[in-house]
Amino acid sequence: MSYTRREFGTLLGGTLAAGTVGGTPVLAALGAQAPAAASGSPGPVLDIAGWSYYWYGVEHATLARGTVINGSQMYVEHWIPTAVRHPFAIVLVHGGYGQGTDWISTPDGRRGWASQFLEQGFKVYVVDRPGQGRNPHHPFIHGLNDPQAPTFEGVARRIGALGPNHTQWPGAGNAADPAIAQVVASLGQPMANNPITQGVWRSRGAMLLDDIGPAVFVSSTDGGVTWRSVSLAPMMTGAVDVYFRDRLHGIVVGGRGVGNTPAEQNASVTVVLSTDDGGTTWTERYAGTQLGHWAWKISFPTPLVGYVATQGPSTDLVTLKTIDGGMTWTESPVMR
Repeated sequence: MSYTRREFGTLLGGTLAAGTVGGTPVLAALGAQAPAAASGSPGPVLDIAGWSYYWYGVEHATLARGTVINGSQMYVEHWIPTAVRHPFAIVLVHGGYGQGTDWISTPDGRRGWASQFLEQGFKVYVVDRPGQGRNPHHPFIHGLNDPQAPTFEGVARRIGALGPNHTQWPGAGNAADPAIAQVVASLGQPMANNPITQGVWRSRGAMLLDDIGPAVFVSSTDGGVTWRSVSLAPMMTGAVDVYFRDRLHGIVVGGRGVGNTPAEQNASVTVVLSTDDGGTTWTERYAGTQLGHWAWKISFPTPLVGYVATQGPSTDLVTLKTIDGGMTWTESPVMR
């Protein structure tokens, strides 16, 4: 005997309606676990052409029993609207103990930033940083677990209505608030802050940017209530690393012409840009003349002295140095 999908669904629905678990009808038991509907309008229906995911930076570790994954991978989920109305994608990155779901919905069930950007015609990429969210936490890469798990009371004090800087929390914001429970349920281990994890995060972020194309710098000046996007093109078409010494003064490094194909990579040049107004405008401070280069890492051991490492298929790579906070840069050849 065979069934169509509609016939199978009807049969399954009837079975569930008639079935019980411990004397309780199955559908009633399931309904008791369903979340309450979020207040307000659910918003327009999203017209999505593509919805998928990818793990960037999968690496192997060889053990006596065989080859395993080493824990450096980064999960990225993306949505592509049917009508793309903007040339650059939006990349949403969580922080702290969180994960990419922070951007998909608010804890009380309202539409998140991902949906709102999609409605505006942006391609949206939501990141789970390595070791967080859907990336398993590997202690030998990401550090040991915290000695204590987050508590409902602690989360309520930090981000709920009980927190002194959080005046717009929609509910009670205490340890008994269902929205606080949603936050606590999403918390994992934070990514440790050390040279190994910094290198993992930067390299995986660069892989994503290399994959999706030209860069958009996204910043907020009011705690995330409003955002603005500033295109770095045509000065820079691939941003790799960024450094801000305060809320106004920052430097972004990358390349012009950088891409995925060998021809594009061979034609790239290293570029360094700076801003003194929080990212509203950017000024070119360095543009290399050698093809096959792009900036890779930036580091400022002091407010005035900084270094930029470059990479690429070229054999004559350089290291850049500044002694005036990034206003001017000098080259030093990389010794091989």
